[in-house]
Amino acid sequence: MASLYLPLARVKIAHCARRIQKSLLIIIVTSVLTTAIIAGLFHLGHVPNAPIRILEGRTTVLGEYGVRDMSTNFGASTAPQGILENAYESDLDHNAKKIDAKSTKSIQQPQQSSSVSRSVEACALLVSSGTHSITSHNARVWLESFRIRVVETIANSHDAVDLGQLVKSTEHERVGLYALVMVDDAGLFMRGLQRRHSRSSWQARLNAYCAEFSVGQVLFPGQLASQTKVQKTGGWLFAARSIAGLTHAALVHDTSGRDKGFFHVGKPGQAHRLRDSNTLALVMTPFDETYVPLEVMWRDPEEEVNLPKGAPSAGSHFNYTTVLLDRGHRDGVRRVIFGRGLFFWMHKLLLVDAMRYLTPRHVKGGVGLGDFGLQRYIGVDIDDVFGTVETQHIHVSDVKALVQLQQKLSESIANFRFLLGFVGGRYMYKFVTEEDREGDAALINASSHFLWFDHAYKHHESRRVDSDADLEKDMRHSQDFAKEHNLSVVPGYAVSPRHSGVYPVDPRLFRVWKKVWNVSVTVSEEYPHLKPASKRHGFIYQGTKVLPRQTCGLFTTTNYMGSFPGGERRMNTFINGGELFLTILRNPVSLFMTHANNYANDRLASKVFTGLVDFITGWTNLQLKWDMPTEAAKHHFNLFPEDREPLWENPCSDDRHLSIWNRKDAVCKLFPSILLIGPEASGPAIHSMLSMMQISAKHNTVHFLGCPFSNTTQGESVASSWCTGDTWMSDFFSSDTAYGQSIDEYLSSGLPADMLSDPTDPIVVGDASIKYFASTKALTRVEALLPTAQIAIFLPPVAHSVAACFLGYQGQTSMMGRHIWPGLRSIQSNPQMAKWLRLCTSNSDYAHLLAAWTGQHTKKKIAVIDTESVHLTPQLVLNNVSSFINHTHYRLNGTLQWMAGPNNTELCWKLRGSEHAIHNCYSTRMSASPVPNGGQGGRGPSHPASMLQSAGATARAMKDAVEELSTYEGVVAHVASLQSLRKTQVDIRWMGSFLWMWS
Repeated sequence: MASLYLPLARVKIAHCARRIQKSLLIIIVTSVLTTAIIAGLFHLGHVPNAPIRILEGRTTVLGEYGVRDMSTNFGASTAPQGILENAYESDLDHNAKKIDAKSTKSIQQPQQSSSVSRSVEACALLVSSGTHSITSHNARVWLESFRIRVVETIANSHDAVDLGQLVKSTEHERVGLYALVMVDDAGLFMRGLQRRHSRSSWQARLNAYCAEFSVGQVLFPGQLASQTKVQKTGGWLFAARSIAGLTHAALVHDTSGRDKGFFHVGKPGQAHRLRDSNTLALVMTPFDETYVPLEVMWRDPEEEVNLPKGAPSAGSHFNYTTVLLDRGHRDGVRRVIFGRGLFFWMHKLLLVDAMRYLTPRHVKGGVGLGDFGLQRYIGVDIDDVFGTVETQHIHVSDVKALVQLQQKLSESIANFRFLLGFVGGRYMYKFVTEEDREGDAALINASSHFLWFDHAYKHHESRRVDSDADLEKDMRHSQDFAKEHNLSVVPGYAVSPRHSGVYPVDPRLFRVWKKVWNVSVTVSEEYPHLKPASKRHGFIYQGTKVLPRQTCGLFTTTNYMGSFPGGERRMNTFINGGELFLTILRNPVSLFMTHANNYANDRLASKVFTGLVDFITGWTNLQLKWDMPTEAAKHHFNLFPEDREPLWENPCSDDRHLSIWNRKDAVCKLFPSILLIGPEASGPAIHSMLSMMQISAKHNTVHFLGCPFSNTTQGESVASSWCTGDTWMSDFFSSDTAYGQSIDEYLSSGLPADMLSDPTDPIVVGDASIKYFASTKALTRVEALLPTAQIAIFLPPVAHSVAACFLGYQGQTSMMGRHIWPGLRSIQSNPQMAKWLRLCTSNSDYAHLLAAWTGQHTKKKIAVIDTESVHLTPQLVLNNVSSFINHTHYRLNGTLQWMAGPNNTELCWKLRGSEHAIHNCYSTRMSASPVPNGGQGGRGPSHPASMLQSAGATARAMKDAVEELSTYEGVVAHVASLQSLRKTQVDIRWMGSFLWMWS
């Protein structure tokens, strides 16, 4: 029986043996292939001196965001160059034919109607992975330094992002709100697109928006940077891994032209030695020809590196891709993927080109974000020529070196000339050495090589000069000096010592400059602040253009290399990709400040500017040129027209500005701490509040700018100023003419000169106006100059505001008197009156205006006051306002009441019960919005004007208008918006009943 099964057993054993052999063979082959693939993923390329070539993998695309099957054939990275190039090119040709034919089919874009135009706003969306993301912070700072508006949205703890509205649509136009998208965590972004229900994720929504409007994306590594194992990034067709030990970096140009159009400012071709070789970098290996390397890094085998514990090390003969361009062949969205953050200067340079490349051509403004072109204006001023107390003189050999330096720089900077700021009163100064005098004489003999400008005859600061006459005398001396020594003075240009009087502005300096030198251009490093330098802007004051001045690390104390902070190594870093290089990169016009001593001693200025020019010409395609300051100013303000209007900030918030302003610290208390504003119809209520505050002030001085000042003491009260008639209302923040004067003019509008020079007495200063509330300029200006002021916003009933506005238009025409309310039907059938009604209704959208103020200012600084309550319960409102502004000295010893003036054309507050009754009156002519009973259910007069005019025709017209307008759809809509705003803005203090809002 056993003999029958023996052959069968042998067959089974042999079969099992063959299966085992086959399995072992599969395991061996799989292991070999896996090893080869892993080696190929991160050991592609050649030694640094060889042309950079990266092999592409063959890829099968199974779905838009699904996992791909990848079978990659990699050539050995040590193969001869010719073999590698042939394999690379043939593989590219093979893939290009497949992908180019199919890529457009795989792009899912929204259906686009040919009749609908598309454009995008010049704004960038920054998606941040957290509130403390360093990458997001650096990205925002870099974008804003290019004057790009940035909107940031932050992912919550569940990685969800609220993108808000992305598109504004009309019947004939779709406007995308963003021209560029930046994500600080590529891992977070990619992971969302790989999920099962990815089409409903914020990542998919963002991708769809970018595909429709041709908006590109910039991705930073984020969570991918922590990967130390080889991983395929889902459907993104490249593998990523973080390694350390990289010592060099270079921009790379694809010889097949796949990066065409990307490099504009950046110039591939040079290698840079990395200072932080122990930092992890995300390296990427692409498997699809839609990806193009833009930057590679490698490790020099002869250099020793200190690696972080446990960090994977880079191989020593291979190029690693650290910045990757996705040309968008897969999904219609172009991207630039960075392997490190923006702390590396080369990435900032690449980001400049990325912003231009990724921005759609139909962006509003017609150019890519941050695209200033290739031209850069460079100017170098040499201040303190002939020396000051703090600086050293130039000697004879230094003069020769200066002429040679100008000639050398002119080879790279077209038409370059140094501008020398002369201090004529220090020429041949009696306290200097004979060598210094010889240097002065040599500089005068070589004066024709340079251009000159006035830097104050004795280097006096304008704020410390007593009068206009003394300033003019100083400038006349400088003029005589220039004529005597035949100096070629730059027309229309001067620089103030230490920038005194330029910002914060001294009106006297600009007046005398214009009179003596006809100055039209100057510079300052202080506007709006010295730091950060990336946010320095220009402005125009009284016709004089003020350009931002840049620093180059050299000052009056920087005479020798040892005095440069950090020494020569720090200087080289500062020049080669550091802050000095970045200054040129982000500023179309850069005017640098240097001093005469920087060209003597170790001649550090020569090292700085020759090194800077060499670095710029080696790493960029920028075209450097020099021009007269007047022409440079034209170029700056043509590029940045928003710089024309200045924005005054409070000098008391910056110690440097306070020093330049040259005022005592106590003057800072004279800036208004109270602001009373509202729509035009709130005028009577605001004036009433002014009267009450002034009448009730105890042992303190209350003053509102714009009101005549007096120190009349009546009983226990100190009445600092009485705002009568139309004098009470300020227009400083809403009027370009008034605002364009200076903050000195603002404070002096009612305050006596002796108080400004020495404010010893306690004083509370305020400002009040009905012109600020609806002014967008006033909103921004108030926040800049009065950042700590408490703002009380008075709101009258919407129907009253619309009625008063409409009747005001009527009163300005001869077709109908103000005393008639024609009715809504008649108004809507009359085109002119219908236009008035629409305009008045639009201007009474309090919710929109109030939201703007609360959005710009800290909500806890704002109180909203019902004008009805001001007149019905004045003492209660006064107490509430006093508590809000933290001035508890307002106390009433009697009862406030309204009374008519002697000629029935004035309304007056009268305080009864005190020893002296105090009256404060204002003309009813400014009361453009009398508010009688209308729409309040017969609760009695809600405005004191009704006491004078209740029997008049105007009051009847107002009553009729308010009753009918209370149900008008536009008014009802505005009231509803205000109700909604009150429910949501919980930090705002609402004072008064606001019964009209809920009736």
